[in-house]
This record gives sequence, structure tokens and C-alpha cells, in this order.
Amino acid sequence: MTILVTGSAGHLGEALMRTLRAESRWVRGIDIKPSAFTDMVGSISDRAFVRQAMSGISHVIHAATLHKPTAITISSIPISPAPSTCSKKPSPQALQASSSPAPPAPSARH
Repeated sequence: MTILVTGSAGHLGEALMRTLRAESRWVRGIDIKPSAFTDMVGSISDRAFVRQAMSGISHVIHAATLHKPTAITISSIPISPAPSTCSKKPSPQALQASSSPAPPAPSARH
């Protein structure tokens, strides 16, 4: 099992990377900024980069953000990858961690 952590150079992503590595987990960190906890540098908006980063990944912790944390919200989300990114592969498990509240579920919106 290999875990992908997005936002590995940020506060939350770095903490996740430190913890997972300390537990001897197989983990890959990605971010747009290089850091001691970033294995691959690139943008999560770049499909080719994401395709490469997802190779061999079974779980994703999405912690990438562009703003400073004020509160932490963690939501378990299903992944429905674009066919061009993960075709003919089982979908990995994902956890989205964000420093801002998650949007309401579609059924809760007015």
C-alpha cells in the first residue's frame, strides 16, 4: 500500500508525511514547492503530472491548499478519476483534508 499526500510542503501535508514516514509507511509527497517532504514537484492541476504521481498509489490524502489554515475539516470522499488519468485501474481510497470547511453535500444545497 502506497499513500499519496498532496500539499506535502505545507503545514498539514508535512505533518502527515512526517507521521507516515515515522510509521514506516510507503508514502509519496507531491507539491508545487520543493521540500524535504516532497518527492515530486508539480501541480495537481496538471493531468500528466497527476497520472505519473498516481502510479502505484492505493490511497490518497489530499491536503493541498493555497491559503493559511484557520480550521481543519476532514472528509472521506470517493474518487471517481477521469478515465484519461486512471483508466482500467481500481479507484484508490481517498481522504480530503482541508483548512477550510467542506462544501455542503449536493442534497443539502438550496
